[in-house]
Amino acid sequence: MAEQEGLWAEIPNESVKSLRESLQSMPKSIARDARRDLRHVGDAIIAEQKGILDGSLPGKVVASGKEFHTIHYKSGTTRVVTRTRYATLARAGAGSSGAMRAGIGAGLRTRIVAGKTRSGLNIQTTSSRMPPGKEWMPKTWQKQRFRHPVFNGGGWASQAGQPYFFAPVIKGRNDMVRRMNTIIDDAMKEASK
Repeated sequence: MAEQEGLWAEIPNESVKSLRESLQSMPKSIARDARRDLRHVGDAIIAEQKGILDGSLPGKVVASGKEFHTIHYKSGTTRVVTRTRYATLARAGAGSSGAMRAGIGAGLRTRIVAGKTRSGLNIQTTSSRMPPGKEWMPKTWQKQRFRHPVFNGGGWASQAGQPYFFAPVIKGRNDMVRRMNTIIDDAMKEASK
């Protein structure tokens, strides 16, 4: 199996597995309509993800201090761990055309998974709409903070990401499962007529 190139969240549903088995016995028009409707079940979640991406840009990340933690081991030894604290400052001005975030939003997709071992709905983002050399940005933009080289070769800079993917999926999961089951039940009833 090929490695997943972008972010994805799968919502398992046993009803999809039973639908796969019964699609073969359904009239083709009912099966086609059920598949089409299932592909649009994730549209509300994708719209919310795109709304986050279309919102204001995250601020600038700066190191704001250091934290020191002492770890005490059972063997009696101790170790001091240093962690850098980061603060996000407000962003001044527009500063960006939004083309990169628009590319991430354009790659958001809903996919029906109805295989022998897995069944459910898969919401994913791909890098197919990203410019060359930026294929890694859908995963990176999801992070709270990421580092990148400064454009003039002057070292590295920290930048705030914009977590856009998982919160809408978690929030809309139950509604999406309810709509999936309704579509599947309607297709089964229509086929049994």
